[in-house]
Amino acid sequence: MNRAWSEKEDEILRQHYVYRKYGTGVECVKLLSRYNRSLQGVHSRARVLRIGKLSDKIWTTKQLNILHDYAGVIPLKKLSKKVKRSEEAIKTKCRRLGISIANDDGTFTIKELARLLNTDENWVAYRINKGLFGNVVQNGYKTQYHIKPSDIKTFFRRYPSDLDELIQHGKRPDGIFLVEILAGILYDMPDKD
Repeated sequence: MNRAWSEKEDEILRQHYVYRKYGTGVECVKLLSRYNRSLQGVHSRARVLRIGKLSDKIWTTKQLNILHDYAGVIPLKKLSKKVKRSEEAIKTKCRRLGISIANDDGTFTIKELARLLNTDENWVAYRINKGLFGNVVQNGYKTQYHIKPSDIKTFFRRYPSDLDELIQHGKRPDGIFLVEILAGILYDMPDKD
């Protein structure tokens, strides 16, 4: 059960929480022992209060926007460089936010493509089944399609009426995504070291 932190507990934390390579927060746990606070609880509250080195790890709005836009779209290694976070930190944050990173090979799932095109998955699946997206790779025992950005680019160049159809039905595809696909940015993104 999560009990609310009192002002007195917060004050103890502010005064005594110090970052160390090993043992961060242990002193606070001892001082807060009468309040039955765990080490994990102390770390969590320190993050909320933005105390110590942990406050440097807070995700910015810009990083979160990039994560929402590119997780599962571009390879994890490139996304890591783009948001300046480790691959493990990205996986953890995506899991907490419920963002799929299933296709970190730069391809799209039907669900991801539908989200970016602001349409339902059936619209995308119908066109895949008609063979309009070229060679779509199925992954593993459960059908998970890997749609390459180059196939999406080819699709919209060959079938611009399908994009018009989306717009006529009040769907507004992500404009930046479309520009990046058509310009070849998503599948020709150079590593900047």
